[in-house]
Amino acid sequence: MTDFITDLLQLKGSEEIDVKILPSDANTVVLELQWKAREKFCPVCGFRMHSKGVYTRTVKHPILQDGRLLVLKLKQRKWKCQNPDCGFFEADKFPFVGRNRRITDTTDILIVQSFKDFNLSARQIADKFHVTDTYALTVFDRYVDMPRLKLPPGNQH
Repeated sequence: MTDFITDLLQLKGSEEIDVKILPSDANTVVLELQWKAREKFCPVCGFRMHSKGVYTRTVKHPILQDGRLLVLKLKQRKWKCQNPDCGFFEADKFPFVGRNRRITDTTDILIVQSFKDFNLSARQIADKFHVTDTYALTVFDRYVDMPRLKLPPGNQH
């Protein structure tokens, strides 16, 4: 099962990630992902970094074809450099979700592809991917550059 999940999320180095399936309702699949314990060194000064604790981040990934929502519980460690002169701070990163995002990067691509169907409204696309219609339109504007057409010669004022 974890091979399917790592392929679905396109995880590289998936042997370093622990994946657990959590109990949930019939309409949702909940997975918990966490990087395995490891030593981490500061990218700035090379000193060893200390874990400041683990926090859970919830991310939605609406890619399941049977209408269920995939919810990812990302358990991320916060790291701080032990060098008092450096003090560099960072958190674990997952390659399929951007910083401060609550949905995966793949969702944006799927939203843009859904706009190719002229029979779907922004509200229908938003409902399909469990986002707001404003977010769906913002994603479309972010990735698609469509210049306005010029008015015909008789309609310009």
